[in-house]
Order: sequence, then structure tokens, then C-alpha cells
Amino acid sequence: MINGSRWSAAIAVVTATACGGSQSAHSELPAADRACLAHERAKIAAGATFQASPTPTAAKGEPVAVVATAIAGNRISGRTQIVPDDDTRMAIKRTGVAKTCPWFKLCLDDQGVPTRIDVIRASCFPRYDADVVDAMRDWRYTPYSIGGTPVPVCTSITICYSQ
Repeated sequence: MINGSRWSAAIAVVTATACGGSQSAHSELPAADRACLAHERAKIAAGATFQASPTPTAAKGEPVAVVATAIAGNRISGRTQIVPDDDTRMAIKRTGVAKTCPWFKLCLDDQGVPTRIDVIRASCFPRYDADVVDAMRDWRYTPYSIGGTPVPVCTSITICYSQ
């Protein structure tokens, strides 16, 4: 389910871990998602193994959910070093935050053009988040294909800024 709470739940947990937080960040998730995560962790602790589907699938016309590494090498244009403007850098410095890692959901059409960009986890600096979204709108990708057919995809993207 791409647009549902499971996507958000996975992103919240991974974001907290990837950006130096703890997995306790998932306590902000809805109770159903926390229960789902606890259940999955219990299965892993009991020795369950999971195998990813070799070919992502989605309902006809719906974007396929893929990991960011599946399309990272397909980016053909757009700037990736997105730094805050001077005012935002000063605001970040005043807060004492050394690193901020906003997390985004990026959807591409079957031509590799962004069609949707959602802020999943904000940086706490709205102006920086808006700058990142604006830059991501200019990104272009070689189309992602399944079986030789280009398909629309959605993925999660983290942009970390340190000072």
C-alpha cells in the first residue's frame, strides 16, 4: 500500500535510524502501525527470514514502490547538493542542530519525471524543506523498467545537511 499508513510507518522508523535517531521515534506512529512493527520485530527475533520480491509489482497504472537504490543510478539531471539559504543556515546554527535529515516520498512517471513529492519527515526548517522540494522537481531519471516496460515508481529519499 503506497499511500497508506504502512508506507509512512516504514519511513518513520527507517528515518529515525538513518538520521542518527533511535527507533523509539516510531512511538509517534498510530497504534495500529506500532503494533504491526512490534509484530514484525517479534517474528524476526523468533528467527523468521524475509525474502524480497525479485520484481516489484503494483496494480495497473499505480506506481511501483521501490527502494531508493533501485533508481539512484538512473538520475540523469538535477542538483543533489541542496544547501539551505543563508538565513536558514543561521537559524539551524542558532538551534544547535548539527545535522538535519528531511525525508521525502518521490514519485516518478514512466518517463522518469517527478509527479509527486511529499515531505514525510520535515527538517524543522520549512524553508529548507521547500528548497529541497523545488530542487527535486528538476530531477530527471532514466525510466525504471520491469520486463523492458517503463513503469511509474515511488521511493523514499533522504537529504541530509550538516554544518
